[in-house]
Amino acid sequence: MSAPLVPLGPPSAYALYDLVEAHMLSTYPDVSVRHTKTQTAFARKVQFAWVTQPLHKADAGGIQFYLSLPFLLDSPRVVRFSCPSRERYMHQFVLRSPADFDAELKEWIGMAWAMVGCGRQRGQHGS
Repeated sequence: MSAPLVPLGPPSAYALYDLVEAHMLSTYPDVSVRHTKTQTAFARKVQFAWVTQPLHKADAGGIQFYLSLPFLLDSPRVVRFSCPSRERYMHQFVLRSPADFDAELKEWIGMAWAMVGCGRQRGQHGS
């Protein structure tokens, strides 16, 4: 696994990052990982998931996880969302322990991965 450039904080945050990256690379072999100074992005044809350092001190030891989907998730686990385009909802999660990276979140990741691999990218519209 590759070490993120993003300073994530204590070792527990890096352990969570390693868990996310290991899942992405073992489950979706066509996923690429891109590290920058502020985030780590996971992409297929386009980026669909991101990891950053926690935004609030209360979340220290955890990581921020973002997921792009074409619909809004109705879940209390989503701490914040935005709609950067009419076809994309960005969902923000806080992962504080390995238990937060569970089957439900992995299912949503699978949906996001499938959506970016279906051949429809930004700027393309159906006929």
